[in-house]
Amino acid sequence: MSLIMKQTENQKQPLGIGEQLKTLRESAGLSLVQLSQLSGLSEELMMEIEADNFSRISSLPYLKGILKKYARFCQADYQELFGLAKNQVEFKQSGKNDLLPPNRFKLNRFFFRFNWHPLLIVVFIFLAYLIYQLASLALPPKIILADFSETSSSSYYLVSGKVWGKTKEFFINGERVFLKNNHQFEKNLYLSGEVNLIELKAINYFGQETKLNKMVIFQSAF
Repeated sequence: MSLIMKQTENQKQPLGIGEQLKTLRESAGLSLVQLSQLSGLSEELMMEIEADNFSRISSLPYLKGILKKYARFCQADYQELFGLAKNQVEFKQSGKNDLLPPNRFKLNRFFFRFNWHPLLIVVFIFLAYLIYQLASLALPPKIILADFSETSSSSYYLVSGKVWGKTKEFFINGERVFLKNNHQFEKNLYLSGEVNLIELKAINYFGQETKLNKMVIFQSAF
């Protein structure tokens, strides 16, 4: 899109660069909000620039970054924009501390720039493990049964499963059962009648206990 230096009968001076930028934006069908979302420039800054107020633009490289974003999203010629701006706006000489406009949507890369020393990684893993162990100690145990059936045609019934969490003691029908290294358990029970109640209880090192009650119906094959 080419810039047109609009004039009226009573206006012999061309439009300022700010008004030209506003005309370009409106011709591209973009509102301040839409251009802000596309470019990362703040709406307040663009309003000031389009009103020919360049008090917040500290240097020419700063303005160049803004003009490039207008040219890109409003389909204008950057060199033409820059030529107009250079003739209309005065700036101090650029220095090493001059920066282009910040992008509000740019991700914070501090995490990726941080120098992760191997010792810090070890400490982080240790802390995560410690938190996990404390959680397993503090939370009540959880009893998980494996392949539990509520009916049995045999007078002997195998109860098996796993206990999650640090468990000090584990009982099935009041009889202590020792857990395996992987926190699994299994015990054969004798079904003495038609209806048999099974109580499982796990107690952690803080005295917190979890109970699980199940019922098994003995259906004799004879």
